[in-house]
Amino acid sequence: MKQVADVMGARTRAAIAAGLLSLVLHALLLERLPPIPIGRLVGDLDLPDYPSIALGDVFLEDEQAPRQFQGSTSGAEVIAALDAVADEQVDAAFPSPPPPDLAGNLEFLRAIAPFPPELPADASPGWQGREEILQITDRLVDDRIARLPRRLTEAIQRRAKVPDITLPVEPATDPASWGGGTAGQSAEFLARNLGWPTTGALPGRGRIEIRPAQPLAILTMDPPPVTNALRAAEAGLSIEVSAFRPRDESEPIYFSVRLKPAEERLAVMPKDVLFLQDCSESMTPARLADCKRGLRRWLDFVGRHDRFQVASFSDRVAFCFEQPWVEMSEQTRRRALAFIDAMRAVGNTDIFASLDTATRLPREPNRPLLVFLITDGRPTVGMTATSEIMERFTHANDGRASVFTIGAGRRANRYLLDLLSLLNRGGSWIVPDDDQLVGAMETCARETSRPLLADLRYRFSGIREEDVYPRLLTPLFQDRPLLLYGCADRSITNAAFQIVGRSGRELMDIVFSIDLQAATAGGPDLRTSWAWQRVLHLISEHARSGDPQLAEEIRSFGGRYGLSLPYGYGDHVPRR
Repeated sequence: MKQVADVMGARTRAAIAAGLLSLVLHALLLERLPPIPIGRLVGDLDLPDYPSIALGDVFLEDEQAPRQFQGSTSGAEVIAALDAVADEQVDAAFPSPPPPDLAGNLEFLRAIAPFPPELPADASPGWQGREEILQITDRLVDDRIARLPRRLTEAIQRRAKVPDITLPVEPATDPASWGGGTAGQSAEFLARNLGWPTTGALPGRGRIEIRPAQPLAILTMDPPPVTNALRAAEAGLSIEVSAFRPRDESEPIYFSVRLKPAEERLAVMPKDVLFLQDCSESMTPARLADCKRGLRRWLDFVGRHDRFQVASFSDRVAFCFEQPWVEMSEQTRRRALAFIDAMRAVGNTDIFASLDTATRLPREPNRPLLVFLITDGRPTVGMTATSEIMERFTHANDGRASVFTIGAGRRANRYLLDLLSLLNRGGSWIVPDDDQLVGAMETCARETSRPLLADLRYRFSGIREEDVYPRLLTPLFQDRPLLLYGCADRSITNAAFQIVGRSGRELMDIVFSIDLQAATAGGPDLRTSWAWQRVLHLISEHARSGDPQLAEEIRSFGGRYGLSLPYGYGDHVPRR
């Protein structure tokens, strides 16, 4: 029993010693370790003890201090108070930061957004209480033209189906002096030197009118030299005419005119080229890599007399060069290649902002401006409505730049890219497979590398204007022929057409006669091609106007010619 009691006493003493040791260790740990937040925020007990705010003395406002501007304060009192404050602050010295360095971008900023002229120091109007600013947004008539006196023309006997034409300048009394030869030669000379009005509706947008100009005697300034004489250019071109007479239709005859330049007959024009590369996330890194390879090859087709600019865009636009245009050289080429290599697929897509830069770039009349847009055509920020993008840009561009689009990917927006190029004197390449993208870009570069004539307009005699398509023509290139499709009555055997274009600073005139009876026999594809051109024209008009009657006309016309209407017009009207 004694042994059992000794064992129990030893165990009790060991348990007491272990408990005391555990308490000491836990106390040390709790003292050295940081507090553990359980049910409260760490540091609640460590907030600084800010002193309370006490209200001190209260003083009334000094009677000599300037009064606040109340509604009853007069203008003279306001000016006097402002002068008093200015006099008190005149001796205060405030350090001013150094001006930013804008020398690098100043020339480019002035080109795309010209600054207003600086006023002289003594021209400051001083302080004005209120000023209303009026701005003319759309100028319809030049002020100089509006001040000219009116001119009355003599009555002309009307003839059926013959337009009334009044000469833009007073002709000489001697007909032989018109062409420097006989009267028979003078008629051709006079016809070529009539020209077309430089302003007004384009072919296909209304009836062509040649308006009489004012007599030179009434001008108060020296008249500018006459520079609108047209030079014949038929020798540098050739045409191929094909015709199709369907057996299931008794009246119409469908024809095509292929205008092709002769080898090295017309001079190649120097051009301005703007590359707009979509670098948004929707392009994907792999697709953008193919575009970058295509752009590197494209630089090989920019001539040494050409000017160019490279821009990337996503939700903002970045330019390669500070100047609007640079000429092709070894230095500019290396810089463009470095800019292309640095492109990355990030951000959203703002297509209109990129296109809007083309309308702000300066253009020389003797240089065609070509814009190449490489994108999937799916805007996600900024202006996203397809019809609004087409309408706003087409109106701002007004035919000055030819827009060529390259749609990349199976989800490319054909509706926007096809119609955008159709309305702006260009063409479109839609490439569903990415592995064919580089080849399509090289084809586009080769076909558009040598422009011969720009700003083309045309008209036919004996054939209605609304039966010939396309209404707007691309520039004429050495390696890209022009194609026109028309429809005429079978009773018409002979017709003629005229194309007027610009080659540098010269106006060129092309006149050909067409013998539909002797034309090369074509197949039913001529009728289908003409129908496609007409339906594309109607769709472009509907996209801009939204007229529901045009949508019905498109469906009716497509059904009559058995066309599978694009962009969803066969089932419903696509969202504009």
